[in-house]
This record gives sequence, C-alpha cells and structure tokens, in this order.
Amino acid sequence: GTGSDSIIYATPLAAFTAMAALSAGTHASLRINDGSYTGVVSVSPPNGSHWDIHGGGGGTIWAATANSQTLLTLGINGGAYSHIRVRDILFKTSGFTGGTGVSFENNNATFHIEECTFDVDGTSNIGLKVNSGLESVVARCIFTSLTTNLGTGIDESSGQTRISDCYFETTIGIDVSASSSGNTFKGNAFLLTGASTICIRLNGTFQNSVITNNVGSSVSGITTVAALLDNVVISDNNFGGTT
Repeated sequence: GTGSDSIIYATPLAAFTAMAALSAGTHASLRINDGSYTGVVSVSPPNGSHWDIHGGGGGTIWAATANSQTLLTLGINGGAYSHIRVRDILFKTSGFTGGTGVSFENNNATFHIEECTFDVDGTSNIGLKVNSGLESVVARCIFTSLTTNLGTGIDESSGQTRISDCYFETTIGIDVSASSSGNTFKGNAFLLTGASTICIRLNGTFQNSVITNNVGSSVSGITTVAALLDNVVISDNNFGGTT
C-alpha cells in the first residue's frame, strides 16, 4: 500500500515498546517532539528492520534523573541485521555520575547517529558507548561538559566505527577502551581544558584503522595504554603540539 500510519504515544518508552513488538522486517520512524523527557529505555528492533529515531528540530531533551543511568540502549536483546539511525536529540547525564547517553549493543546491527548533543558534565559520565555493531557511524555530534569539563565523549570497544566531524569538550574525547579494528576517526575537533585531558586514548590492540585530519588542544593528543598498534595510519592531525 501507500502512505503511512501515524500513532501518538505519551512517552518515548511507550513508543519504543510498540516499535519493538512489530513483525520482523517492519520499518518504523519515531519523532520525539520538542520538549524535556526522562526515563530509561533498553530496546531492540525486530530482525531486519530499519528504525529512524529523530528529535523535533532542536528542542528535544532527554535527561537523566539519577546516577548510573543509560538513557537509551539499542540492540541489547536482538535486532539482527537491522539498522538504527538516531539524530537531533540532546542527551543529558550532567548533574549525575556514572551515566551514559546512548549505548549500541548488537554485533549484528548497524548504527548511525548524527547531529546529536551529549552533555556529560559529571564524573565517569559517557556520551556514547559503541560496544558492538556490524558498523557504527557517528557524525556531526557535540560532546560537551558545560562547567567542569568532566566525562568521556565516546567509549569505543566494537570496531568498524567511523567518527567524523564531531566536537569534543570533555576530559577524554574518544576512548578506545578495548581491542578494536577497522576504525576511522577523521575531521574531529577537540577543545579539552584541564590537568589530564586526552583527545584520543587507545587501549589493547588497535589495528587496521585510520586517525587523520583531527585538530584541537589538550594535555595529550593521542595516548596509548598498554596498546599494540598494527596497521594504523596516523596522519595530518594537529593537537597543538601534543602527542
């Protein structure tokens, strides 16, 4: 048939619950209107489906209400060979500790997040966790700590992750927290101020990857922690003289 069916839900959780109950291969689009929202969602799309999740146009705010909350976890219990796109939402864990804005969790799905903002102002907060995925794309996102410069922008431990044209103002910009392969970090800007700031931190075996055309300032540009670099191209970066 043609056209589409639109349904209005009272909360994002109600909408995600309904989408997850659809048949395999059913595609869905969710618009979260401008406004402030709270609550924790952990959900997976049906196998082989495409989800497009987007804000209302610049005023969609999803905020934590307690420590250690992950606001949106995608793909935790399934969704094989699905594709999830998230855009134009502000995720706030500021004011609390140990929280995460968004977490990608499925080795058999692809993820795409763009033009989102993450306010991670708080100890041990993380904007985006890329724990698994066939491929993850992060583009034109802002990771900020508005007052104390605390938190980590992106925690990457999956591989096959492309991070481009993003802006970081956190303690650590990109933290590759486990062995990882097939990544591209390109064209990102880091403005990190503080005693122990790091633009990109590499842990474990980091291989078959490219880090190029990134700019910024911090105490450390690229640092390694017990890391083994294998077939990694690092070129044309300018971190203000740091290494």
